[in-house]
Amino acid sequence: MLDAALQRFLSGVVSTDVEQVIHFGSHAAGSVNSSSDIDLIVIRPTSLPFVHRADDLVDLFPPGTPVDLLVYTPEEWSHLSANRGFHKQAREEGRVIYDARRRGRASVAEPGGA
Repeated sequence: MLDAALQRFLSGVVSTDVEQVIHFGSHAAGSVNSSSDIDLIVIRPTSLPFVHRADDLVDLFPPGTPVDLLVYTPEEWSHLSANRGFHKQAREEGRVIYDARRRGRASVAEPGGA
């Protein structure tokens, strides 16, 4: 269910201003259990307050999908991923599954890899 929901999200994200999506956490590591959700860091230009940055992106998932979207501007991500523990770990252990510069996405169906 989570893999299909993530594929649906990635299919829809290409028509947005999202620059990059990083998949991290238990689902990305392939250690899914009954309480797992999809953890994503989304990088996009925005002037919206942090709490509203993912409002339009949540609708790209099927209703009821357990997802945690953290949306940062490119400048914020550059700073946080270089200086903050959680963000550095997500950058190092997570996997880029969408990059608008390459106009493509990586497969998310392989266990342990996404």
